[in-house]
Amino acid sequence: MSVQTTEYVASEIRSPASFLASRVFIYGALAFWAFICLFPIYWTVTSSFKAAIDISQGHRI
Repeated sequence: MSVQTTEYVASEIRSPASFLASRVFIYGALAFWAFICLFPIYWTVTSSFKAAIDISQGHRI
């Protein structure tokens, strides 16, 4: 049985700044997608407590 070693080239090692930037982008995209998915539920719940006349007249709040 032999041991296999891997040498990392300097370009393969990510800098902390690029790691942080990629994390910020990923979490930002996930937060945006969560908003897109959860907003219809919020809209449904808030509309269910309004009278029909309020909804048909366009009172959003």
